[in-house]
Amino acid sequence: MTITAHLERIRATYDRRIDLHLDRLLRLLEELGAPHRTTPPVIHIAGTNGKGSTQAILKALLEEQGKRVHAFTSPPITGWADCITLAGSIIDEEELAALADEVEAVNAGRPLTEYEFLTACAFLAFSRVPADVLLLEVCMGGRGDCTNIIENPAACVITPIGHDHQAFLGSTLAEIAHHKAGIFKDGAALIVSSGQAAEALDVLRAEAGLFGASALVGGEDYAWHIRVDGRWSFQFAGLALELPPPALAGRHQYLNAATALATLAALESRGHTGLGLPDQAGIGRALAAVRWPGRLQRFLHVPGLPADWELWLDGAHNPEALEVLAAHADAEWADRPLHVIAGLSRDRDPSLLGGLVRQTSSLTFVDFPAPVPIRAACDLAALSGARAAVSFEAALEALVASEAGKGPVRVLVSGSLYLVGEALRRLAARTPQPAEMARGLVA
Repeated sequence: MTITAHLERIRATYDRRIDLHLDRLLRLLEELGAPHRTTPPVIHIAGTNGKGSTQAILKALLEEQGKRVHAFTSPPITGWADCITLAGSIIDEEELAALADEVEAVNAGRPLTEYEFLTACAFLAFSRVPADVLLLEVCMGGRGDCTNIIENPAACVITPIGHDHQAFLGSTLAEIAHHKAGIFKDGAALIVSSGQAAEALDVLRAEAGLFGASALVGGEDYAWHIRVDGRWSFQFAGLALELPPPALAGRHQYLNAATALATLAALESRGHTGLGLPDQAGIGRALAAVRWPGRLQRFLHVPGLPADWELWLDGAHNPEALEVLAAHADAEWADRPLHVIAGLSRDRDPSLLGGLVRQTSSLTFVDFPAPVPIRAACDLAALSGARAAVSFEAALEALVASEAGKGPVRVLVSGSLYLVGEALRRLAARTPQPAEMARGLVA
């Protein structure tokens, strides 16, 4: 049975997609032999924005040193297997399906969310394949997230906190930060990125203090500065580095890179010599090698589009991330018309796109497949005066029909990671390519 079929059965048994409690998963993991207690050292990453990019940079830095890296991330971009990396490679679909058979047999039909089920599969896989480190990305919040069954992480990292999932995490940044800080554990290195609102940072400091610890805070305990030519510097304790820009586009990726560097530098300073930083040249190579799908990801020469068009994918879907995306568009994309193709989950308001809309030549809302309810494109278009299309492909075709021959154009797909995943699948179908490229993990 495929992993998708397993998850459909899980949803039919327990239809709550989100349930922030750990008891069901802990019970299941114990019955599976407690695989969560046999992992390599864990770097646990929470936050609202930048978690996945920070994890991808950490992976590149560690692999530059020859480390075997497990990783768990969410949501899936092109398929459920995307969430699980075993010793550097995405898990094979058949291997994941076999793990799902095993987990479902042990679970025996008891209530479980799909994410709890996938997490159990992931830890079973991690326990059976040797690795040097596990990079563990929180799905939602932190305190009640499935990944928080880890007991003794080596490091706990908080990326920028913003407004997202308020129905579950609270309406204020302080309430959301309380959930994120729930991953902090006694004895772990605690790293907090730059870019935190004061009310969130106050909570993070207080939560760290419960363990008699002080978190390392970006802009205070470590620093980074971007030069005009794109190169940048990083300072931590006695370490001073001059570095090339990250391969990931956008000024916010310097922040994520600095967070990753601070994490490994902190681990090294605490005696985790196997999880430290490469030398300066190695850091440069790692930053150049980072790939992370759907985060300001550019496609050129897309079959079916005019040769001088650019297509960009970015999964920004909350106010802070969309503000960053709008700022990037304002600073970098004034050279040609910008056409936005957007989709939104049902809990998102179209006003989120306000910053982008002010800079666009057109906005087209689209329908797209997703495991969560979405807002119908026709309804969004009626509210905003934008266009509507039944799919990503239909929106592209309409743009080509109206804009081809008018010169270079930039098309941006955004508003939902699920829409970005659909776009990646459709782009892969236009040009057959290796699975890693289809998932957007290589250039």
